[in-house]
Amino acid sequence: MLILISIYIALLFIVLITYKIKNPYLQWFFILCPPLSLLILVWIPWDIGTTPIWIPAIIAVLFSLISILVKTVAALIRKGKRKKPTGPPLWIKLIRPVLVICIVIGAFTLVWLSLKSADVYAVEIARQIQNSCDVNSVCPEIIEGWKTSDREWVSCSIMYGKYGAKYPIRYKVSDDRCEFSIAVRHNIDERFYVTGGVNQELKAEYSVCGNSTTVDVNTLERIDSVENLPQWFFEDPMVF
Repeated sequence: MLILISIYIALLFIVLITYKIKNPYLQWFFILCPPLSLLILVWIPWDIGTTPIWIPAIIAVLFSLISILVKTVAALIRKGKRKKPTGPPLWIKLIRPVLVICIVIGAFTLVWLSLKSADVYAVEIARQIQNSCDVNSVCPEIIEGWKTSDREWVSCSIMYGKYGAKYPIRYKVSDDRCEFSIAVRHNIDERFYVTGGVNQELKAEYSVCGNSTTVDVNTLERIDSVENLPQWFFEDPMVF
């Protein structure tokens, strides 16, 4: 985390000295380097621990919007007064702020899509587990290919995300192996759960700060609020 913050500070310094550099090759490097470095956000999920990374990125977007407005207005004023433009052309001055906005918005979108892909993956795995429960009259202890755990509140887990950022997904089966749950950790306060078991229907719920909302398993659309999740798999929700 400290390394990433240090990188942000270094990039800010690069931005400040860009227009004092006369070498065109170095100037292009410093124009493109700061925004392209923001591509790392694609692999960083939203959470309280990643706030020091995402907040500077959002601030960079706001400053970029202001920069675009100021530079465009200044160029129009100079044109109206028929003054000779100073420094690089306007389109070169706008490359960096435009790239910053596009990359941060693109990264934000990919992180969101990756989160949704984790939810979809959890439902797909839950369907397979549900089928196994019905066929064998008992739910599997672990999921093949997932990392097993010695902790009582989780049988196995995996990190999944289709578009960059990865999210922890855990599987837990009840002591009698008649019920199971698959949980996707969105952030410190939010989870997505899929539950099922022998001769049961799959159910999906979002839990935010302990308040649960029913979700359509097929569309993942929220339906209505429900009571808290079963205690047998909700023993220690914050340690995940």
